[in-house]
Amino acid sequence: MELSKSYVSKSGDSVEHYRVDVMDIRASAGPGVIVTGDYIETITAVEFTTEQARQLFGGRISEVIKMITISGDSMAGTINPGDQAFVDVSVNAFNGDGVYVFVFGNTLHVKRLQMMKDKLAVLSDNEKYKPWFIEAGDEDQFHIVAQVLIGQTVEYRRFA
Repeated sequence: MELSKSYVSKSGDSVEHYRVDVMDIRASAGPGVIVTGDYIETITAVEFTTEQARQLFGGRISEVIKMITISGDSMAGTINPGDQAFVDVSVNAFNGDGVYVFVFGNTLHVKRLQMMKDKLAVLSDNEKYKPWFIEAGDEDQFHIVAQVLIGQTVEYRRFA
């Protein structure tokens, strides 16, 4: 596991931690977000103790775990608009049913992918949206960017 540095805890013990970069990108759980360039700027990071990282991400190294923000409501109930998701950017191919970040054409999506016979079903967890399919002839337009590992709900409450 990649450890970025140590810090001193309140008890005085040295604690190593695991850094996850937050990407300046919004993946669409909806109609898709237009991909305008190849470069995605890292704007900040979240740090965990190595034990927290082990529980959250297993043995994955920190370089492959990124955090993104979700826009759109097609995955509502699973991942809501404005939620963050921790993704594994080393997953660039379909490796079983799950939630993925992918580009189709020139739009970036976050959707559930499921193999159905000889085509890949693109499913929204929000029942308002109908499934669509990626077929063999569409492979040149389709690229998996990452697999979604964990969703983190963001809820803001105003008190004044």
